[in-house]
Amino acid sequence: AIFDGHDGAGASAMCARDVETLMTRDGVELKGVVGTLDDAFMTRVARDGGDSSGTTAVIVSSDRDGFSVSWVGDSAAYACSVDSAGTTRAEAVTQEHALSNIHERRRLDALG
Repeated sequence: AIFDGHDGAGASAMCARDVETLMTRDGVELKGVVGTLDDAFMTRVARDGGDSSGTTAVIVSSDRDGFSVSWVGDSAAYACSVDSAGTTRAEAVTQEHALSNIHERRRLDALG
């Protein structure tokens, strides 16, 4: 997991500390981990106050059948491979959650 904080390190530090515990809980799906981390941080801010930081996130989970990626913000994940000729290839497996990405802009416009 990678967390890239902005406006301070509070959110990224808390997420980095708690992500492993959340991912090893029974019944927790990867797609729910980002929301759970966000809820926990917002609860902490409401209780303690004074933290306006935020974070991007890329979380990857793998097993013998493949991998899953969950992300938020403008951090990216790439699947890398080396072919038989020794050429390294990197393929983006995420799309940037930013208004500069036309697909993201359309998604947000559709939400109202």
